[in-house]
Amino acid sequence: MTEAVAVTNCTYDVQEDKKLTLEEKLKNTKISIVEAENDYNNIKLANNFINKCVVTDLDTDEITAKTFIKTDIAEAFHFAGKSGNDIIRDLIKEYSSMHKRYLILKERDAKKDALNIDPKYEGMYTVTLNTRTGELIVNPHIDEIANMTAENLNLISYHDCLFCYINGFYENNKKAVEDRATKIINDIMKFKNSKGVSANLKDAMTTIRTINVVHEYPFRGGFNAINVKNGVVVFNEEGNYHLENPDPVKYKFDYILPVQFKPDADSTKIITELEKYSDKHDAIIQILVQTVLQTMGYKPFKTGYLIYGPPDYAKTTILDIYRYFIGKEKCSAIALGRMSSEDKFSLAPLEGKLMNIKDELSYFKLSDTNTYKDITGSYDIWVEPKHIDAYAAYSTAVHVFATNRTPMFDGRVKDDEAFWKRWVLIPCNKTRFPRDEKYVSKNILTEENMSGLLNVILKEVSDYIKGTPLKYNSAIDDEWMNVREEWMQAGSPLYKFITENMVRGGETAIIKDELLEAVKEWCDENILYRKTKPETVNELNDTIKLCNGTIDERRYFYKKTVAEMSKKEVRRVNIDEDYFKAEEKHCYTLPWTWKIESKYQLRFRMASVKCSNY
Repeated sequence: MTEAVAVTNCTYDVQEDKKLTLEEKLKNTKISIVEAENDYNNIKLANNFINKCVVTDLDTDEITAKTFIKTDIAEAFHFAGKSGNDIIRDLIKEYSSMHKRYLILKERDAKKDALNIDPKYEGMYTVTLNTRTGELIVNPHIDEIANMTAENLNLISYHDCLFCYINGFYENNKKAVEDRATKIINDIMKFKNSKGVSANLKDAMTTIRTINVVHEYPFRGGFNAINVKNGVVVFNEEGNYHLENPDPVKYKFDYILPVQFKPDADSTKIITELEKYSDKHDAIIQILVQTVLQTMGYKPFKTGYLIYGPPDYAKTTILDIYRYFIGKEKCSAIALGRMSSEDKFSLAPLEGKLMNIKDELSYFKLSDTNTYKDITGSYDIWVEPKHIDAYAAYSTAVHVFATNRTPMFDGRVKDDEAFWKRWVLIPCNKTRFPRDEKYVSKNILTEENMSGLLNVILKEVSDYIKGTPLKYNSAIDDEWMNVREEWMQAGSPLYKFITENMVRGGETAIIKDELLEAVKEWCDENILYRKTKPETVNELNDTIKLCNGTIDERRYFYKKTVAEMSKKEVRRVNIDEDYFKAEEKHCYTLPWTWKIESKYQLRFRMASVKCSNY
């Protein structure tokens, strides 16, 4: 029985009535009684009086109350004769029913108080009494619970994600939502009622997913601000900046940089450290500047970064700085080789990330550049997570790769100007640093260094807003050709060998095995990373083709090297014909000729005039 006893308006003060007897209350009511027998208005008034005063009077037992109705109320309300007796009988019957219900409700309220449910949940549940067992039944209001959960967490529902505002930023955290909803349900459904928590949680989560639904990624920057550990750094149109308190409504961030804004933090130590790693240490900083600008809503810079150099030359340390500064959870790790239209699942981890950082790229041959150009040219990307339909996602991630040697590429990539314009290369071959985790954590990845680095970044962001472009941009003039040249030299020892010892123009035929041995010797003398040294002639083929050479020729070569032949007097009488005998050999041909000062040209056998294309 759940309904409350209905009581209509009366003419006496309720608080004052609590101090009066039934007789005194009745006396106060007589002023409204009509002086007529069995009047209809008197019947309504008598019924109201009984419901309000007699039914709720726990100091009067039921027999006394019925007697009071038969005598005092009958007299006061002028109920007389046969009709009056019928009225009294109906009033007593109504009293009995209402009094029983009142007692049940009083018992329910007493038990409800014993549940000790926090008043803040008032209106979020209904308590009913099982009249058969006397037990209370708590029925939670699922919609209200869902609304409170969503309001408490500033919930945003996007696709299959539930973003809630926790620890200063929005994060996709379904578990946090479930935990909050579970707590509310547990607080309401205590003791014997707790057995329904799981079912109610399932219903609540279903409802929660329908609250504050958005169909585009809700964290798209555009407010000239970045979220840091101790607040929000806000820039104005002039490039000046200040710190504000977090506001989940005004600033919808899906990240928080784990670094504090300290205007007085010194940056000298961290900058000095970066200067040890590369002559382009300012490019190392530019990566973070670009990351911040892209999170703030500026258009894509269409630039990715490749950090290259031998092992133990601080490449990994640089990436550790990025992860520490940005936060590991906001960094993905998709290799350049996976950015292909053939790998449809590879881009899904980019959604919502600030950086894509991949260390130790495996050596591969690059042939598909379209995906890389797409994701560096737009924040809107097409992703297809496993077991989920493909959809348009959003990512401002700056792409940073580290490698011991740059990947090889085919002829199509060589001529892809748009691809090369999207790269800044950072060589790390300045100082050798044996890996020391303790040194890195104790001397580099410190709160003071990160705050100092943040100040440098904020200054460059401010300069950009004021009109100063980023320093490194391969899309200017023919800079992309320099990028391609540097890429080839860093990735192919053969190419570096060719450019150091030869010049473009003319034609040179070289026996394959002789070229391999010369390049291996050159690598031993010049290359820090020994694993790049080729071991077979097949490893030379791609570079020969990129140099516009041919890899499948047959030519006739003298049996002696140029050096050996030059020692002979070129006088017919002294000519040893054995020196000039020719034999057919597999060879490469290159549209290059030897530099005069190259020591290697004397080591090769010269092709004779007699030749045969194979």
